[in-house]
Amino acid sequence: MSHHQLREESNCLNCNYQVERRFCSNCGQENTENRPPYHYLFTHFLEDFTHYDGQFWDTFKVLFLKPGVLIETYLRGKRNFYVSPVKLYIFISFLTFFIPPIVSSLFHHKETFTINIQTDSGVEEQDFADILSNELSAIKESNEKETFVDKFFFEPFAEKYIELSHHGYNKEQIADKFANSFMHNLPRALFIYLPIFAFIMWLFHNKKKWFYYDHGIFTLYFFCFVLLVCMFSIIESYINDTILKTPIGSMWTFVFDFFDYFSIVLIFIYFFMALKRVYKENLIKVILKGTSILFISLSIFSLLLACLILITLKVTH
Repeated sequence: MSHHQLREESNCLNCNYQVERRFCSNCGQENTENRPPYHYLFTHFLEDFTHYDGQFWDTFKVLFLKPGVLIETYLRGKRNFYVSPVKLYIFISFLTFFIPPIVSSLFHHKETFTINIQTDSGVEEQDFADILSNELSAIKESNEKETFVDKFFFEPFAEKYIELSHHGYNKEQIADKFANSFMHNLPRALFIYLPIFAFIMWLFHNKKKWFYYDHGIFTLYFFCFVLLVCMFSIIESYINDTILKTPIGSMWTFVFDFFDYFSIVLIFIYFFMALKRVYKENLIKVILKGTSILFISLSIFSLLLACLILITLKVTH
């Protein structure tokens, strides 16, 4: 329950109805002070998830341990048992793109560009901008037709890297700029991808029995799980990089590698289990449809990521 101070007046600020206790019997608004302290904004946000009969914790427990149950329960019309899919997705998206950068700064993790060129005298590091410039010149001077990768990926990347290098940025700073720009645009790509994934789900299921809305609910809850797994995987990679630099780092390599592969396998297993529970089809159909859905959706997502990389190269400055 809320512990914010009640107003002395008994008229509801929302509908002007007389409030007998804490909540208005007409519209349900709580009769608390209209201008509480600043920290109320944060405590109110957390209370929305946690104080309704443990709804928040029950939702996370079911999301992790019972694939498809949240989807099934919501589609049956039991909307107050757990946190709604849209609300949950927004909250988890916030955690996924907010917490890893904080953990990264705590472990002093930084992505860097390194390039080694093999010469007769051994391995020596060269200026990456000069190497890219030479490669660009070679491509333009060549009589052969430019490949798709050269035209749409290598050349924009090389030109942007050279441009930033000429502005005085070093490799580490340029890497940070690319990484920050990419992470800034990734939530937008996911936002575009969610309805596409739901549409692919719709194509593979009975149109009379299942509406596009139903597949949208499946998509939101499933990607809540995916984002959480990705968040823990990213945090694990930061911890991994830090431990590997210690004397005992080599002992933990197997553990961290296992965790990375296990995360990927877990997402696939979770998807098939959720499909089986929600759509009530036999195992053969679930495997065939699930494999097809994943193949098509991952292909489209790869295309979206490619577009995102191009956008990243364009907007980085």
